[in-house]
This record gives sequence, structure tokens and C-alpha cells, in this order.
Amino acid sequence: FSLIREGLPVYYLFDPDPCYVQDVITTALLYAAIERFNPKFVIPLDADEFITGTEGASSRDALVSALSPAAISLIPWITYVPGTRSILPTEDPLVRMDHRRSFEPRIVYKAIVPVGVAIKHELLLKQGNHDVVSQDPIERRVLSGFALAHFPIRTVEQFRSKAVVGWLANLAKESYALFDWYSFYCGIKLGEQIDDEYITALAIRKDLPGDVASPQTE
Repeated sequence: FSLIREGLPVYYLFDPDPCYVQDVITTALLYAAIERFNPKFVIPLDADEFITGTEGASSRDALVSALSPAAISLIPWITYVPGTRSILPTEDPLVRMDHRRSFEPRIVYKAIVPVGVAIKHELLLKQGNHDVVSQDPIERRVLSGFALAHFPIRTVEQFRSKAVVGWLANLAKESYALFDWYSFYCGIKLGEQIDDEYITALAIRKDLPGDVASPQTE
């Protein structure tokens, strides 16, 4: 709401369903955005994701010119970590979190959807907006020159909230998923120590709490 008060063109919808079936919701938002705003492309970003240039060109015009109007563009993640050495006194993760993984053990993409493709083919955005599903063959292209800066774990408090809310939302679903959140939830419930070093290692590995690595960032 603060962004709206600042005068930015932000439009929001309220979802009363606690289980948050993401693929259904984001697909509905995809087509609602097309109908309401008539864009050329829809980029389904999470609040912890930011598009950045990797080869010097990071402007909006450069991004649009790199996208294909006839294919789903797949933009790769680069994961940033809290970093126990961050000393800047700010809550802004874009300023404070200046460390990232030295490599991504598994390349993950996010889908950028051309409106023409979404109108021509009935699409379903996959869980996490990592790809689309369609009955028709859909062309995909890996986007070069850009990456998606991802800030999934930022502070101890944010991680605790994410783990607890994430698992409780999972319980509301007809079938469970994301069992790593159950492990995190149990650890928090049992009073397991979670500090800056813990979440830094976890952000690097993004594995279960008992399987974290020493931080290796650049």
C-alpha cells in the first residue's frame, strides 16, 4: 500500500484462500493483467525478484528488444544471500545483500509471457512461474544478457515467518507439498537456534536445516 500512496501504478487483488494455489492464482492474474492493461509482455515476478542486466544493458528498452513476441522467454535466477559480513545499516535488501552464490547448482528459470502467445494458446503458469503448460507446442528461448536477482532469504525474522506461514498454508491444501517447510517449522517450534550464519548457509544451499554448507559467495 505504501507504493500506491507514493503514486506508483500498483494494482492489487485480495485472495481469501489460505492455501494459496499459486499456479491457478498467477494464471488468473496473467489473463486479468492482459485484459486490464493490454501489455505486450507479462512478467510474473515475486516480490523478492528483480531483473538485472548481466552484460551492461539493463534498461527497460533493452529488455523489451531482447524478448521474442512469439516465444516464452526463460530468464535464469541468480540467488543472493544475506551474508554475515554485510554491515550497511539498511533494511533494503538490494543495498544490504551484496553477496550471491558463486554458481547455481541447479539452473532455475522464470517465464516471461508474450501476450500474443497467451491469447493464441491457453496457458497455465507452472508453480513458481518457472514455465508454462499448454496443450499446444510452445516455443521457449533462454534469455541472454539478463538475469533474475533472487532474494529468497533476507533476515532471521523473515525466514521464520516464511517457514511458519508457508507450512501452515501447505496444510490447507488438499495434497501436501514443500516438505522442507515442515522441517523448518518443526525446528522453529522446538526452539532450534536460527541466526545470521544459519540463514546465510541455508540461502546458499536451500536444503534441509540439518544439511547446510559453509558460506561460499562472491
